[in-house]
Amino acid sequence: MNSQIPDEGEKAKNGIEPPVEAPDTEKVEEISEQKRNESELLMQDFPELTTEQVEVIMSKVQDIEAEGIGYTALRSYSRNGSVLGKVFEDGLLGAPYGDNFAKGVTKKEWHENVRTDKDAAIHFNITGRGRNGFSFPKKEEIGTSRYSYPGKIFVLFNTNAYREFVPTRRGKPMQKSRKMRSLTDSASQIEERFPQDRYIDEPEVSEDLLEQEEWDENFGIKDGMPVPDQESGFILSYRVSSRFFQGLVLCPYRTRTESEVREEVKKIEFRNDQEWRDSISIIRDGRLEERNPENIQRQAEEAAVKMMIGCKDKLDRLVPIYDKQGNLLWPKQMSYEEVKEFVAQCDAKDSEN
Repeated sequence: MNSQIPDEGEKAKNGIEPPVEAPDTEKVEEISEQKRNESELLMQDFPELTTEQVEVIMSKVQDIEAEGIGYTALRSYSRNGSVLGKVFEDGLLGAPYGDNFAKGVTKKEWHENVRTDKDAAIHFNITGRGRNGFSFPKKEEIGTSRYSYPGKIFVLFNTNAYREFVPTRRGKPMQKSRKMRSLTDSASQIEERFPQDRYIDEPEVSEDLLEQEEWDENFGIKDGMPVPDQESGFILSYRVSSRFFQGLVLCPYRTRTESEVREEVKKIEFRNDQEWRDSISIIRDGRLEERNPENIQRQAEEAAVKMMIGCKDKLDRLVPIYDKQGNLLWPKQMSYEEVKEFVAQCDAKDSEN
């Protein structure tokens, strides 16, 4: 198989039309500049925050490595930008656990699911209560999770408003709002390891106990509480209001330059021109991690504008924005170490009052 772009000579040999040339570098830079201008125009439509508003947001700053923070990745990363405003307007809406879970739902669909089947769950994880396979993250838990690929946005939220059910292996409807449970890797010994009196009693759990599997008595448990794999995580019902939001974590991204596209194309084996066209389209649309501080800051500011659009007149619901290393990007910029020092100072002041 040929891994090079077919030329006119190959066209004569195998009848393949040569692919259309990719846009030149100047064109790509022109498109990037246009996107920057559109972003600046969008931000100009919103006035600067007052000192008081910034202080309210800064009062929510936290160490994203602290234990007990609920976090979930917005569904469908290609639509993260467009859905962020809706998330702050409607909250995180639960979806039926199954084929439609990853796609998300409209508010109308959510209302119908809750009204008829009470089947509307949100998948999430909790810092300090998650494993990545057989390892327990020691740092950057959110940033190293399997969902933290470029372009993703995580919503951090307070889980204290939700009471915990007995763990289950299946994502069946919980039938009650403001409830949460872990999805364990095995259903064995649930009754012995997670006594019912520690959780809300729920008869349907007994069905899960029918499927027994052996696993290490102490594996997946921390302080007597389940620690599921991040892929399994937790589910809650039925919605998380934006008033419970605590922050956003960005996974900054960029698209490939045309020179990078061409280098990737050289590695591809293809059988015909259509296959080449499909491949180069995927390569060009692929997202890579952004490392340019200026571009990262711009993405944080764009996310802040989307929040403002969703919050409308409830600007007290605006939250801090971090990168996945825990550095604060908005409304002020702080390194992760500075964030920890800032949080410690705030905690000390609170304890004095």
